[in-house]
Amino acid sequence: MGGFKLIDMKGFLIMVNDQQAQWDATYDVVVLGFGGAGATAARFAADNGATVLLVDAAPEGHEGGNTRYSAQLIGTGENFDGLMSYYKALTAPMHLDESMIETYVRGMMGIRDYVKRYLGEEPVSWKHDSLDYKGPVAPIVEEFPEFPGSASYDTTTITHNFFDGALWRNLKGQVTKRLTKLMFFTKRQANN
Repeated sequence: MGGFKLIDMKGFLIMVNDQQAQWDATYDVVVLGFGGAGATAARFAADNGATVLLVDAAPEGHEGGNTRYSAQLIGTGENFDGLMSYYKALTAPMHLDESMIETYVRGMMGIRDYVKRYLGEEPVSWKHDSLDYKGPVAPIVEEFPEFPGSASYDTTTITHNFFDGALWRNLKGQVTKRLTKLMFFTKRQANN
């Protein structure tokens, strides 16, 4: 049975299928998926002393999941009670546990600080940073304006643009900085 070998792709260590290689390794944490959540989980596990194996099904050069190809918008808020009302309206008629919604909303309330502290970027508010959010961006920022608490919702980016890949590049860079503690494995592109 084959194993894996490690190759260097533009400074990124990648494990690839190799029928000849033998692989025997132990990791503290295995993260499945190298999108925004996977990159974040792998980064913080490594920061806390864990050795991490990060696995993605995408071919080399296409990792990143939806985060790579999305608008790069992060949902944020500015009023806890208003944002709670908004998310309850968004999830209706389903009933989510109140503590789950509170946890989610508290996280959203802290996104701007997170962007500064952990991504090293100045967060950009699409409602308050003099951006043209009233134009074509308004339906994104104000997705459901008829819902109670919708005025509390905002979107944050790490640049004054969207669909520019900036958030994904930052998250990938955070992982790349930690390659001594992280190993990344992806599916090799098929040869035609």
